[in-house]
Amino acid sequence: MDCTDMVIVVTRGDLYRVDDCYTRDRSTPRRDRWYGSGGGDSLTAAIAREENGVITARFRKKLHADESQDHGIDMLPMHVIWARGQEPGGYSHVPNSAIETCAVSDYAYYQPDELKYHGTAQTQRGALTMNFFENPDSPSGSTECLGSYSSPGGCQGTACDYSASWWYDETTDKIMFDVMGRQTSDRWIGLGFSTDQSMTDADAVVGWWNDDGTVTITDRWLSAKSTTGVGVDDSDDLEGKEGSYIDGVLRIKFTRARATGDDSDLSFADNCLHMFFAQGGTFNQGDLSITKHEATPIVSANEICIARCVSGSGVPTVSWALLVSLLAATTYSLRW
Repeated sequence: MDCTDMVIVVTRGDLYRVDDCYTRDRSTPRRDRWYGSGGGDSLTAAIAREENGVITARFRKKLHADESQDHGIDMLPMHVIWARGQEPGGYSHVPNSAIETCAVSDYAYYQPDELKYHGTAQTQRGALTMNFFENPDSPSGSTECLGSYSSPGGCQGTACDYSASWWYDETTDKIMFDVMGRQTSDRWIGLGFSTDQSMTDADAVVGWWNDDGTVTITDRWLSAKSTTGVGVDDSDDLEGKEGSYIDGVLRIKFTRARATGDDSDLSFADNCLHMFFAQGGTFNQGDLSITKHEATPIVSANEICIARCVSGSGVPTVSWALLVSLLAATTYSLRW
């Protein structure tokens, strides 16, 4: 539960409340606005109802998180938890609480519509790992249209030291990239592409966060294995550039065509390419120069292909995902 973005639903018949909440630890979650810092309810739509003891709730939120109390919906495996409130007479605590040991003055501690501990029974809480961008009907192995890398292995989201994810929209023939790393704000982060695992004659994207609260993301070509050889392209073929620096995590997003037609860009339409995962090094916002990476970049052992998915298994395009966002339906008998 530590540092978890939550949506909490309370209903009575057709009356309902759907709250955008957050918890910093294992204490009672609070509404986002309670934490201040400009936070508030960022859900864009919500509806719920209770019928015969069953709650059904649907809500929508943005894929990109603008507040520190919210987590974005990334093209990565994400940890998803669910829980429901305990009902009178059905308590579950390990070890036993004062209620089970008959050492409490108020045996009606858990009341309907109150937000209290969910208990420890498997029917009260659970967790799963899922990627909201994946099509559950996709045949096994049909993942050329999306992929990801993270370090250390098995980490998720902002818990990673570095992560990169990408997904291909075959309707536009463009690839969307999402790169983030845990680092100080005076360091750059980068993603490179190479035909032979060499830095020479490689394609790269390098970005950083500026003191004025803006992001710089540059399209580059590596003509030599030196900082002077990491030049900015004459033609910037990156689109949809955006970024953030929150709680020590630098994040950049950008889109580029599989084949840009630029001699300073490697084409995913013609080749499968190795990827470089790198972190700076400092930068100079004035002349866009950078210093050498602080650690040797990780290079993918195998070439990575980015192509259309197997027929009928394409992932949602970003425009569709923004429209649908996160739609969650629960059918648990809940009481808070």
